[in-house]
Amino acid sequence: MANILPQVKNIVVVMMENRSLDNLCGWLYSNPAPAPQPNQYLPAGSPTAFNGLNSTMWNPSNVSYFSGQAPVKVPVVNGTSNYTVPDPDPEETFKNVTYQLFGPEPPSPTPKWPNQGFIVNYEYATASKANQIMEAYNNAQLPVLSSLAQNFAISDEWFCSVPTQTWANRSFVHAGTSNGNVNNGDVPDPWDWDVRTIFNVLHSMNVDWKVYSDTDITPSLTRTMFPKLWDPFLDDHFAGFDDFKDDCAQNSLPPYSFIEPSFLIEPNDQHPPHDVNAGEQFLYEIWQAVSASPGYNNIMLIITYDEHGGTYDHVPPFFNAATPDSASNPGESGFYFELCFVPPTTSHIHRTMCLMTTHRFLRLSATGWPFLLAPCCPALALSPRRTLRDFLRCRPRRLSL
Repeated sequence: MANILPQVKNIVVVMMENRSLDNLCGWLYSNPAPAPQPNQYLPAGSPTAFNGLNSTMWNPSNVSYFSGQAPVKVPVVNGTSNYTVPDPDPEETFKNVTYQLFGPEPPSPTPKWPNQGFIVNYEYATASKANQIMEAYNNAQLPVLSSLAQNFAISDEWFCSVPTQTWANRSFVHAGTSNGNVNNGDVPDPWDWDVRTIFNVLHSMNVDWKVYSDTDITPSLTRTMFPKLWDPFLDDHFAGFDDFKDDCAQNSLPPYSFIEPSFLIEPNDQHPPHDVNAGEQFLYEIWQAVSASPGYNNIMLIITYDEHGGTYDHVPPFFNAATPDSASNPGESGFYFELCFVPPTTSHIHRTMCLMTTHRFLRLSATGWPFLLAPCCPALALSPRRTLRDFLRCRPRRLSL
C-alpha cells in the first residue's frame, strides 16, 4: 500500500445515499457459499475475517423487550424481497438514529441494547411492515457493487461522522465539521453550514478540482449547501456527469473530483426507497469511464455512502472521537460529536484515519487498486481530506479547514 499513493494523480470520490454496510455488502463473503475470501487484511494485526452478516443476528420486533420482556426475534435475511427495500424510507434524524443504535437509553460506550432498535424504530416512526428493515441485499442483486468489492478492496469498519441525516455527514466530508448541526433542518438553511470547504482550500492552493453532478435541472447539492461555494468565479468547477466521462476519456480529470448522483429526477442515489438498480447502473458507468481512461493507473476511486439512513447494521459505534471545533463542543442537542457511527457503504483505496473514527481495517482481494469499496455509510468523514493532504504532501496545518 505504501507504493500506491505516489502513483496517484487523480482522486475521485463518489458519494451515494443512505445505506449501511450490512444492507448492501453484509453477505459479500457468504453468498454464494463458499465465497472467495480476501487474500490480504490491513493494517497488520487486523482481524482476518470480514465483519459481515450471519444468520444468528436479529432485532426484537416488540418494544416491550426494552422493559424486560422476552424478545420476539426477527433474524436478518439474505436477500431482499424487491429492489426498493426498505420502503418507505426509514427515519434518519438524530433522535431516530440514536434509538436505532441504543434503544431507549442514552448513547453509551457499553450499551445494553447495541444496534437492537432498528425494527421498533422503523415500525413506530415509519412503516407497518417493519421487519423488512432486516432484509439485506446479496451479491446476485448487486453485481456491480459486489464485484468491485471482491475484486479490489473493501473496508468493514468505516463509519460516518454524525448519527443523523445527509447534510451533517456530507458537511464533514467536505469541511471536516457540520458546524455543530445534527439535523438537516425542516428546510435546510445553507447559512447554518457557512464553513470553509476542501474545495476552498484547494482553490487557495491553486490545485484544480471539480464537482460533477448527474442532473440537468437541479443544482449541485454540494454547491447549494455551502455559501462559500456560491462565488460565480467558481462556476467552471461545477459540471455534469457527461463531462466526467469526457474528462476520463481525455485523461483531463483534475487532481480532486467529487461525483454526485441524481437525488430527485430519475434518482440513482440508492436512497430508500429508490431502486438500487439505478444506482448500480450509475456506478457501472463511473467504473467504465475510469477503467477505460488512459490515466486509469493513476486514478484513485473512492465509493462511499453518506450515512446508514436507518438501514440495519450490526456494528456498534466507537466512542472517544475528537470534537472537531468550538461549534461542536457541544453542538445541537448537546451532542459532542464523540461517537463514530454505523458503517455506511464505502469504496476507497487508501487506509485513512477519519477525524471522527479510529483505524479502518481494509480487506483486500485481487489487485486492491485503483478501487476500494467500503460499505458503511456514515464513515467516510475526512478520508478524502486526509488522503488529499498526503497526496499533496502538505503539512496538516496547510490543509486545515
